[in-house]
Amino acid sequence: MRRIIIFLCVTLGAAGFANAEEAAKGLEFFSKAVSAFEKVDDYTCSFHKKEMVNGEIIFSKSELKVKKPFSVFYKESEGPNKDIACVYIDGQNDNKMATRNTGVLGLMTVNLDPDGFVAMKGNRHPITHIGIGYILSSASKDIAVARKNKDAVFTYEGISEIHGRKAHQIKTVYPENKGYYAHIVQLWYDDETSLPLKISMFDWKKEFIEEYSYENLKINVGLTEKDFSI
Repeated sequence: MRRIIIFLCVTLGAAGFANAEEAAKGLEFFSKAVSAFEKVDDYTCSFHKKEMVNGEIIFSKSELKVKKPFSVFYKESEGPNKDIACVYIDGQNDNKMATRNTGVLGLMTVNLDPDGFVAMKGNRHPITHIGIGYILSSASKDIAVARKNKDAVFTYEGISEIHGRKAHQIKTVYPENKGYYAHIVQLWYDDETSLPLKISMFDWKKEFIEEYSYENLKINVGLTEKDFSI
């Protein structure tokens, strides 16, 4: 993520969609999320990740700190990379990801290409794609195309509880062979902040791709440079 790509989401009309009322509701929740994120300078949370990687579902839970324009601290507490801490600050450290084992083996910091083989092992996405901003940016692109083509189906699935918070669930079904990232995208929007709390995606065989959620999300906490050091 470099910056959120916003396709004038507030003006995304639903006219022309077969399910115009449901589409309008889905676009409204998304527009509110974009507007809410514009007011976020930083945030912290417990980040839950579930991904299909090379035919295997990999789970992890991490401490996550993010500060705009794009600084990330990521430390895995559960999962295959437990105790590994990573820091990425856009435009610094030659755009390398600093990593260190915070356990007894944590003797030195290693700088890695975030898109390289070592950094990407066991992951579907690099650290540069992490966080709420990237979710909104990616969704903006598909929603803009869906608005143009009028070929997505939006459904409001009601209110669910995500990590103890009330969230509105929107399901979007995209057609195959149109360049969309996934067939089924489910987004849960926090009832209090309007920000995404969870996203889950499935392919055109309706098989699981990936899922991300944000527990104990706290926004505008005043993160400093010290929060992005290992």
